[in-house]
Amino acid sequence: MSTNQRRKRRSYSCGPCKKLKLKCDLQIPCRSCERSRRADKCLEDPPQPPSEEELERIANRRRKKTQWKQRNSAISETEVSIVIDTSHPPMETSSPLHSKYVPPQSLHTTHNSAWQPEAAPSAPSAPPAPSAPAPPAPAPPAPTPFYTAFPLPGVSPPPFPFPGSIPLGVVPILPSQYSNGSTHINEHLDPPIKQEPDLETPNINHIDRQISIQFKDQVPETIYHQQLAQLQYPQPIAPPPFEACTPRGPSQIDIEEHEDRQTLIALSEEETAQFRAKFAYSNEFFNQLYLNHRQASKDFVEAVLPTARAIVMFVDFLRDISINNDTEFYTNVDTLRMVSLGISIMINGLLYINDSPELVSSKAEVLVEWNSLLLSIHAKLRKNLKLTDALYNITWVLVRHVYLLANKDYDALCELQQDIVVFLYENKDFADLVRERDENMVYPDTTEFHIIGRLWLLFRLVELEVPRIQRWQVSDSFKLLSTSIVPHKEAAESNFPVPLFVCYQSRVYHEACIILL
Repeated sequence: MSTNQRRKRRSYSCGPCKKLKLKCDLQIPCRSCERSRRADKCLEDPPQPPSEEELERIANRRRKKTQWKQRNSAISETEVSIVIDTSHPPMETSSPLHSKYVPPQSLHTTHNSAWQPEAAPSAPSAPPAPSAPAPPAPAPPAPTPFYTAFPLPGVSPPPFPFPGSIPLGVVPILPSQYSNGSTHINEHLDPPIKQEPDLETPNINHIDRQISIQFKDQVPETIYHQQLAQLQYPQPIAPPPFEACTPRGPSQIDIEEHEDRQTLIALSEEETAQFRAKFAYSNEFFNQLYLNHRQASKDFVEAVLPTARAIVMFVDFLRDISINNDTEFYTNVDTLRMVSLGISIMINGLLYINDSPELVSSKAEVLVEWNSLLLSIHAKLRKNLKLTDALYNITWVLVRHVYLLANKDYDALCELQQDIVVFLYENKDFADLVRERDENMVYPDTTEFHIIGRLWLLFRLVELEVPRIQRWQVSDSFKLLSTSIVPHKEAAESNFPVPLFVCYQSRVYHEACIILL
């Protein structure tokens, strides 16, 4: 037992305020006693204000406590260790740019010739010496084929391992990269391709590729028709001509996402063992779960969510864990977010499977195991400090709501939505978005507003479809959410440049909520 003497409690209040547990202003007599006619008792036992030495000692103690909290602050309330090691080469990040599935040529170079860099003029030099004729140059590699989500005239797309369309900026996954056997995940993957990620400068427009959004730019014809097919719009609209614009510099959200890819999280040996044991299934089984999720989810939500990227990084993550034998496994924050979304997609798809020979136990038991692992991983990432946290939280709710609504768990859905609302109401850009539009209101033309604004509008459409959430009595900010005229036409026009209208009936004001996708 410790022999150190405990610090004595120090009270500055006068006797009556101390007895009645009132706030004392440390005056002689204090204002509270004067008001209650206890001045004589206050003079008998007057207040004892702290001296300058005590005030300095208290300030030093609070300063040390604040510094200790800042040094020992973790990513979440759970036990998680953050390691940022700059003395060794960084680990490979599982992103579409550095994934083992990336073909030799990217999607942008295939369909957008306007972005090709111009060759610099070479300096004049001496004429070369005559030599033997050089062999003919090899033929350039064929461009990566890109197939739309529905048959265009004269085009017959082959089946993809992950059905549905591919978000903007994500390289398509070729069928040759998957095996047709029935073995487990580590037997279906090709040998890893060593690539060094560039971590010196922020990856500009990385977020645009991540959530399949391009701002103020018109998209190529095939991708445009692909979006129309994904939204199941009956009559396709002729796309405007593509015009390349000057790319913006790195925004705050790009810098924060760059920092997330450099921040490493250590998973314990027990957590990695759970991943190996609970997700030892074939790619065909994962494909079926992904199909079920897309059928259960809403098309207008899937149009902007990074579900395809989450599935690719989830499979990448399982492969890396299967070949790792260390006691701890390190991954970055961005990868762990995509893994969390991938697990949630798998859970949504498992809801609509009656029976499968690959399930080693009952579907209910598998759902319980996957949900427990998902919540433990999500607890490491559940924070509201940066804009990238808001991106992840909104995306996670839009994916998770399929499972929560299927189980009628409205309490959990309200809790998740309230966390998002509290954070967004502290953001200056969204003070205008969540309120009724004024005639003189001008929405900010920032990357942060466009990215989270699109997800916010879809988040409101999902929230409007749950009647019980509209009547839920929670904080004032959430009540303001339930009574706001959002999404409205002006906010949608500011966030979605493509002229495609999808109308939904608002249960709050009984008027059409028009959103441009």
